[in-house]
Amino acid sequence: MSNTKSANRKMSKLWILKRIATSLFGLWLMVSFVFYWAQEYFLIEAEKNPSGYPERAKDPSGFSEMQKLEPSYNRFVSPRIGLLPESKELDPSIPVAINFQKFDSPSQPPRGKLFYLHGNRGSIERCRFEIKPFLDAGYDVWTMDYRGFGNSKGKLSEINLLADAQMVYKEILKREEIDIVWGR
Repeated sequence: MSNTKSANRKMSKLWILKRIATSLFGLWLMVSFVFYWAQEYFLIEAEKNPSGYPERAKDPSGFSEMQKLEPSYNRFVSPRIGLLPESKELDPSIPVAINFQKFDSPSQPPRGKLFYLHGNRGSIERCRFEIKPFLDAGYDVWTMDYRGFGNSKGKLSEINLLADAQMVYKEILKREEIDIVWGR
């Protein structure tokens, strides 16, 4: 009789362990499913272009100097239309407009041309501190904002990030050769 009770207890403990393991696996599966379907929400943080940053007096990081960094070329391109006419205001009827800019190196002639992709957060305004070392090293820098970032318009997604980078790269190549593609 005691063998039967002992066997029943072992079976009961084993049943409980199986139940816990199944529950934990189900929970892990649900969390994984949510992260898979919502990964763009969690990983890509678009930033609309701020109107500007206030001047900071005696900033040791040099941020004020970077704020004054102005592009020599600032245009928009659209997948269906191509290069858009220069305008202060974007036409609201254009659903996708990608902003791209060129910053010239202070040393002329430049050592080369660089296409800088700022990654899945921020905007051109926020990445100026990242391109400043390239400018100081003598490179002209092209950069862009993906759809939904900065002044660019359109729906944000991973596929669109890649398409935007390729579209702007092709548009830049119509003007000049790129020596380095640098991305975060």
